[in-house]
This record gives sequence, structure tokens and C-alpha cells, in this order.
Amino acid sequence: MRKVVKLADIAKEAGVSTATVSKVVNGRSDVAKTTRDHIEKLLDSAGYKKSLTKTANSNSIEVILERIDTVWSLEILQGVSEMAQENDLSVTLTMAKTGDESDNHSWVYGTLGRRPIGVIFVLLEGNKKERRLLTSRNIPFVTVDARGEVAQDSITLRADNWTGGLLGTRYLISLGHTRIGIITGPKDMTCSMARYDGYCSAMAEAGIPVDPALKRSGQFTESDGRAQALSLLSMDNRPTAIFAGDDLQAMGIYEAARQLDISIPGDLSVVGFDNIRTSEYLGPALTTVEQPISEMARHAVKLILQMKDGQKVENENVFPTKLIVRNSTAPARENKG
Repeated sequence: MRKVVKLADIAKEAGVSTATVSKVVNGRSDVAKTTRDHIEKLLDSAGYKKSLTKTANSNSIEVILERIDTVWSLEILQGVSEMAQENDLSVTLTMAKTGDESDNHSWVYGTLGRRPIGVIFVLLEGNKKERRLLTSRNIPFVTVDARGEVAQDSITLRADNWTGGLLGTRYLISLGHTRIGIITGPKDMTCSMARYDGYCSAMAEAGIPVDPALKRSGQFTESDGRAQALSLLSMDNRPTAIFAGDDLQAMGIYEAARQLDISIPGDLSVVGFDNIRTSEYLGPALTTVEQPISEMARHAVKLILQMKDGQKVENENVFPTKLIVRNSTAPARENKG
């Protein structure tokens, strides 16, 4: 049996009152940082974990994001909110930058104080200390589309990005395209690397050499897609198709093509990734790889509820991707006859 850690013993060792230790355990902000850090180290060394019977959690789920200025993030939030509402839960949104072990972790102390029934990380994962603090308070957490490598014991949700990259590129190849540019997302994001690997696999499968000159990397933003597309489309031997890392980048490609008087899909085929709700309303409607954003978000809430009830859940949850063919793709010009 696990040894019961008494807060009075921690207080005695730290040289503070039991009330001060209790404040730290409950995420109260009125404790000096040096005192808080010292108490947290003692709690961690003692293997402290808050008893569920003594934890009066609020009726909310907390979503942790670095940014909210993308349609993808908004659709994740909508899926979480819908599932939460169906289960009589509220949703708290926290903007935070996590991952650096030297961070002051101010966001996590606020979360501890709010006592949510669970935490959903979106496009990031709490660092080792932040995860340990949540675990010690019996607050379960899951990660949707983690930025990089995740801890082996983490509960993650992601789309099958590699297959998505493969499907999008295969389709362009089937239309006769061989000079296929690609604009990836950030190099440190697992989903970006997986989508690019799928692209490379499709090219190799078709016996088409991957040309490094046709690759650009950037952020998942419209402005970045435009800048990178202008670079690709200004080449002497420009690509006849571009695979965008996400639909926002694809929107940027549309703008770059407009500026250069390049017709989509007559002169350039474009494939996006995500199938956000605005993609089908572009002119022309965007061919894209769909990841089930709403389903992933709803499943994240479901996992939190299952863990809250003590159920065992799968560590890695992978959702299928599929190609949605619309009007932004056409046979390569040289194959139109």
C-alpha cells in the first residue's frame, strides 16, 4: 500500500504552517514562489498524491492552448464545448506556453486552484513538472496533436497524418503531376514531419525523385502559405501542384496564385490538410485531406470522463484521415491533350 503523506509532516520539514502547505496543494496564489517550489519538491520526494475522496473538483474541463488564432483551434474548442455541454460540464480556456523546464509554471498553479475534472492540451504538452503537478492532484490530462515527442505514459489523440500525406500526394500523382511542391508546418511538430514523410513515401512509390527545391517549411498560417507559395511559384521550373501543410496555408497559396495571375486548377493544383469548415467555400472549393477534428475533440472529453471514473484508457488514439476531392485539383497541363 502507498504510504499516506501527511501535510503536517511536510509543513514541519519545510518550516512553514500546515495551512501554507494546504495552499500549495490547492493551487492558491498567495504563497511566495520560493516557498511554493520548496514545498512542491518535498511533496514530490514524499510521493504525495491528493486523495480523490478529499478532492472537490469543479464541474469543468480546462483546455490549454498556446494560441487561438486558427480555425483549427476554434473547431477543437467547439467540439470540446459540445461534448462538455452534453455532460453538464463547463469549459475553461487557458492560454499558456509550456514545455520549457525553466518556465515559472504560473498557468498550472491557476489550474490547480480551479480544480478541473481534467485538462486537455492542444498542440502542446505540459512539461515534466507540469504533468507531475497535475498527476499529484489527481487531475487527468490528455494531449490533442502534441507538438513533439510525448512521454510514454501520456494519453494522446492525433490524426493519421502520415496516411493523409500519402493520400494527398498519391492523388496529385494520379492526375499526372510530377513536380509537386510541398509547404510543411513547423519542423519541430510531429504532425508536420509525418505529413511530409507521407508525401515522400508517395513520391517514392511512384518512382518520382523528391526535389528538395520544391519543399518549403513554415508556420500553419495563411500569410506564411502565401509567402512560401510566392517563392515556389517564382521558380523558373515552377511546380504544377502544391500540397499545403494545412488549409490556412492553402488559402495563402490561392492568394499567391492570384497575385501572379496563375489559374487554380488550370495552371496549378492545390491540396490542403484538415478540411476546416471554410475550405469548401473557397473559389474554387479546396481539395483537402480531412482529419476528424470534432470527433477528436469530443473523444478527448470522453477520455477525461473515463479516467475520472477510474477506467483504463488507450495511451495512443489515432483517427483516420481521408481525401476530400473538390475543385482545386485537375490533370497536369501536359496531360490534358
